Amino acid sequence: ELELQGLIEGVNEFGHGKWSRIKRSRPELFSDRTTLDLKDKWRTKQDKTFDEWIAETKRKRSEHFRSERKTTKNFWTEEEVQALLRGCEEYGEGKWALIKRANPELFKNRTTLDIKDKWRNMKKHGGLEEYKKSGSINAFPFRAGKESTGRGKKRSAPSSVQHSRPQKKKTKTPWTANEVIALQAGVNEFGVGKWADIKRMYPEVLANRTSMDIKDKWRTYSKRAPHVPRMGF
Repeated sequence: ELELQGLIEGVNEFGHGKWSRIKRSRPELFSDRTTLDLKDKWRTKQDKTFDEWIAETKRKRSEHFRSERKTTKNFWTEEEVQALLRGCEEYGEGKWALIKRANPELFKNRTTLDIKDKWRNMKKHGGLEEYKKSGSINAFPFRAGKESTGRGKKRSAPSSVQHSRPQKKKTKTPWTANEVIALQAGVNEFGVGKWADIKRMYPEVLANRTSMDIKDKWRTYSKRAPHVPRMGF
C-alpha cells in the first residue's frame, strides 16, 4: 500500500513515464523495484487507483472548505471595541493592519477585514460621538456581544439612521440635436468605440456627457436608425 501511494505521488510530482526519477526520489520505498516494475504496476492499476486518489483528494479539499465556512460567530468583547476605537483615534480610520499589530493579544482571532467590518457597523448604527463624550460602550445602540440576532436574521438600523441617507436618483438629461450631431461626426471621424476621443474632440458640446453616456446613446441610436454603423461588440 505504501509503495502504491508513493507511486501515485511520484507520478503526480514528476509526470507519467518518469519512472527513474520516481524511483530515485524514493530509494528506500522502491529499493526492491525496477523502473519496469513501476511502469507495469502503474499500467495495470492506473485507472482504478488514480481515479480513487483523485476522488479522495477532492473529498478532502471539499471537507476543508466546508470546515472553513463553518466558523462559529465570535462576538466582540468590550475590550476589543475599545481597542478598535483607540486605534482609529491614534492611527486613523482605515489603518486596520496597524491597529491589529498594536493589539496582538486582543485581535489574535480577528483579521483586518473583521476589524474593518466592525468599524463600518459601528459607524452605521451611530454612537461614536456619544462614546467620545462619555467614554462608555453603552453609547452604541448595539452593545458588544449583542450584535447578531442569529442566522438568517438581519438587524436593521434605527429609523433615524435609515431615513438620514436618502438615495440619489440620477436624472436623465435628454440629448440635444447638437450633441447627436457631434456624436455622429465623432463616430465618422474615429469609429465606433472611441468614445473618449469623441468626447475630447467636442469638449464644449459633450461637456456634460461621460464616455459611458456617449456609448449608451450610440447603442440606442444605432438600434433606432438601421442605416448607421453597428457597434463592434
